[in-house]
Amino acid sequence: MNFKHFEPWLHMNNDATYVFKFRATWCKPCVEEITGFLKAASDLEDEKVKFVFVSLDFPSQ
Repeated sequence: MNFKHFEPWLHMNNDATYVFKFRATWCKPCVEEITGFLKAASDLEDEKVKFVFVSLDFPSQ
């Protein structure tokens, strides 16, 4: 993903709160904390909170 694909998410005009999680498979802390973010996303799926997971992996990955 490049910035032109990501930028529209920064201009959402609604009453939801967006949580952006930047992650990469080569980042050990990112991998370790993903479970917590997935649980939070599941727990809050009926709320006005949206989780957006952004991969920072290289195209070859």
